[in-house]
Amino acid sequence: SIAQSFPKPTTPLTNDDNDDHDDTTNNDLILQEFYGKNGFVVIQPAAFTPDQMQRVEDELEDLICGRNPSFLEDVRNVIRSGNTPDFTSGKKIPWVQYEQFVGACIDDNRNDKEMKESTGGKLRVLDETTVLSPSISHHVRKLMGFIGYTNAIDEIVNDPWLLRLVSSLLKCNVEDLVLFQDMAMLKPPGGGREKPWHQDKAYFNTTTTSSSSLESSKVVGCWLAVDSSTLDNGCLRMMRGGHKHGPMMHFSVRDYQICDSEAPSIAKGDDIVAVPLEPGGLVLFDGMLPHGTPTNRSQSRRRRALQFHWTTRTEQEEDVDENDNGGRLAMFGGTFNGLSC
Repeated sequence: SIAQSFPKPTTPLTNDDNDDHDDTTNNDLILQEFYGKNGFVVIQPAAFTPDQMQRVEDELEDLICGRNPSFLEDVRNVIRSGNTPDFTSGKKIPWVQYEQFVGACIDDNRNDKEMKESTGGKLRVLDETTVLSPSISHHVRKLMGFIGYTNAIDEIVNDPWLLRLVSSLLKCNVEDLVLFQDMAMLKPPGGGREKPWHQDKAYFNTTTTSSSSLESSKVVGCWLAVDSSTLDNGCLRMMRGGHKHGPMMHFSVRDYQICDSEAPSIAKGDDIVAVPLEPGGLVLFDGMLPHGTPTNRSQSRRRRALQFHWTTRTEQEEDVDENDNGGRLAMFGGTFNGLSC
């Protein structure tokens, strides 16, 4: 089934020092109630204008084609450091990941077969002289850590109405919000790979609710469509109410994921819903909500999206070691806990 959607809130977006959440508007209460029950809320028609989204699209193209000099240089600096970036801590790291190998030769001196064998079937272009080259831009799978390097995208992530809505879902003041991850996710046509069922909190070293708790985790994600996100090009699938199941075990299979047999088995009836979005439409979701995206099976429609994650200042300050009780691996790591998938 298709997820229910709500129009962009039109209530005054003020949140000064005198505000408290007892005075929340009726519209906020409706969204909070739906979010608490389902683990997500869809805002559509478009929350942002075509002009805004065109500028976002232009900035994304500049980022993936190496036309943003500051971002390009800082990605190169990360490569030069020789350190594998750790994105579980919420540190801002400018980075790029490339799609699995899809048959394009990116080196005139090596044929496709050699490239595929040397990369284990994956396209790993992390040499500082080739990273973010326009000739391989269609293979970009993810960009990370680009906030602060852009204008239109920065404007969206700091938009007052969006921050007001996120803070109402986290039940905190706007000034207590912490944006700890920004990401662009791109699925090229003709096989842009799936993201299997997972919970985003399994990737973060923020404080985790106990496995017996049904309360929402203190992380809100935002998935904003840049292109039309459809059933055939890899739109989101979400498990309605799945955040109430608490942490689920994740394993390294095709990705760091919930077992293929596990996520659908705990859903009932039409609890798995698709979330198609037009450009500028978005979905806000709980960090504990199981979700995923299938392969882009269309032959001509790419699917680009921005994703942001917020937590509260208090929770960000309570980071725990991922191996400790209540840490990421202890709560979500299947292999860490001696289990198999």
